[in-house]
Amino acid sequence: MKKYLIIIILVLFVLSAKSQMFVNFGADTTYACDSVLVSFKDSSAAFGGITKWHWDFGNNKTDSVKNPICFYDTSGVYTVKLKVWSPTQVDSLIKKNYIIVRKKPTASFTINPNPDYYLNDTLILASYYYLLSDNSIKDTLEYKYSWDFNTGTFTDSTAKLVYKFSKAGNYKIGMIINANYGCIDTTYKTIDVTDDLIVPTVFTPNGDGVNDVFYIKTNGNDIYTIEIYNRYGTIVYKYSAKQIYWDGRTSAGVSVDDGTYYYVISSENGQSKAGYFLINR
Repeated sequence: MKKYLIIIILVLFVLSAKSQMFVNFGADTTYACDSVLVSFKDSSAAFGGITKWHWDFGNNKTDSVKNPICFYDTSGVYTVKLKVWSPTQVDSLIKKNYIIVRKKPTASFTINPNPDYYLNDTLILASYYYLLSDNSIKDTLEYKYSWDFNTGTFTDSTAKLVYKFSKAGNYKIGMIINANYGCIDTTYKTIDVTDDLIVPTVFTPNGDGVNDVFYIKTNGNDIYTIEIYNRYGTIVYKYSAKQIYWDGRTSAGVSVDDGTYYYVISSENGQSKAGYFLINR
């Protein structure tokens, strides 16, 4: 009885072994820049050995050898499939997004204001503030960005940022865009940062979302004081801040009448300006 039991166990073991198939593969590289020649290696196993292979490299190329090579010449993310046969079985393995070929970027960025950049209808960046935005030729995957603001040192940051300069002057700005594995490029631009004090000549605070705020462009660094007078010489508004704006109401919250108003602006850095503007709803 014991002898028959051992035979049964051996038969079951052999049958189990015959039913086992393990499918796997690897590659010598899975991430590259622009183009890459990839060597694939099959590590599949089955009872009786693997007798047939079918590779699909995700780029409209296939092969039927055990350890193929494939040239990827276009940037993209590729899913690789391997199907194998043994004398008694067939199985497959899919590795999604397995090969990543990045496009080598051509670095470029935009600088605003040019000369004025509006964050919305009425809010303008102060003249010491600049919006910098990546405008590189690249693929749609993630990149890392570093910026240099006339210091000679690059600092990690984002693709878009607002930077405040400490004073007026000529500055050299550099940007590095990097996808790793040699997919990197650097570019520089020079800008002239000015100490502005620009006052509009008219605004229309009628609540339509267009030109509703009387916004004075300053450098955004110094404290400015504005006094606004009506045509009778009565002060209707006074305000001090680094950035000056007015919604057409008195300090008590009452809307002033349409017409011509006189302003006087002074700052802690010695700047001053006076003139007229029109409210026209």
